[in-house]
Order: sequence, then C-alpha cells, then structure tokens
Amino acid sequence: MDYLQLDLFGGEVPVEEMVQHGKKYQTMQDVNGTLEGKSCFHCAHCVEYPSKSGKRIRHKCDIWTCSPDATVRKKTPACGKYAARFD
Repeated sequence: MDYLQLDLFGGEVPVEEMVQHGKKYQTMQDVNGTLEGKSCFHCAHCVEYPSKSGKRIRHKCDIWTCSPDATVRKKTPACGKYAARFD
C-alpha cells in the first residue's frame, strides 16, 4: 500500500519520493548542485556563530533556512549559490 503525504499546496506526494537516500532533509548541494574546487567555508554566506558555551565557533549557511541544522564544515563542497568573500 502506498502512503501519500500532502504538500504545502494540497498536492499528494508518495512518501517514498520524499525521503531520499535515508536523509530527512535536502542540503544546498542537493538543490543547487556543487562547484568543484570551492568550499562552503570560503563563501560569503558562511557566518560564524559561537556555541552555547562560548568555547567553540560554529559556521552556518545564512541562506539555507529549510533544514533544522545548517552547519557548514570547512571541507563541505560549495553549492551553486557560492559567492566569494572579500576578506
């Protein structure tokens, strides 16, 4: 039996299509593609946030708000919305 999930616009989507490769949500790279030789850490959209304890600095993507955790690692490949920093 196929289970259907309603989307935001009232359409029905099979549940199997919503979960891709065991992921709960998509990443920027899934949506916009990746750029070879570029990393998210060197993007203008990568913003530094202190952790709750204040001992560590976390890097997050400021344009990706769809996922619950937009944490960026230094070696994460850049997505199609990459913008070079002017540091």
